[in-house]
Amino acid sequence: MRTLYVIAKGIWQGAKWVWTAIVVAILVSVASAIIPGETNKVVNSVAATIILWIHIFGPIQLITIAAIVFLTLLALTSGFITVIFKSYEPKNALPPEVRAVFDYIKKDMEAKTQKEALLQGRKKEAFIQYLRVVEETNTYMRPRGFAHI
Repeated sequence: MRTLYVIAKGIWQGAKWVWTAIVVAILVSVASAIIPGETNKVVNSVAATIILWIHIFGPIQLITIAAIVFLTLLALTSGFITVIFKSYEPKNALPPEVRAVFDYIKKDMEAKTQKEALLQGRKKEAFIQYLRVVEETNTYMRPRGFAHI
């Protein structure tokens, strides 16, 4: 069901953009013909051209109308599926590619932190060992000529 929901949501989002673009193009065409007050240009608008093209009925128009009806039904069906199965929407789900990148970054950060902790431990151990060598080397040194206070 989740897969059906994700597919339907993708189709619905794409269909909204496509149908919005088509409607806006037709409305702009009609408005650009009507607003200047030249009603004879309405006949040459995109909407009028589409209506005249469909009016000449033939196999191409039939296929086009069938495709438009199919895409409209597909868009509406996916819209209904999206609304009905809203509970199947993945919560904060990331695409697998993004999740893989985040996992890689997280592992890299953890490895870097472990390396730094290990390096700090080694540095501390090396410093302690150095101090022991200095202490052992200078244990028998008797400083003469230093004033004791």
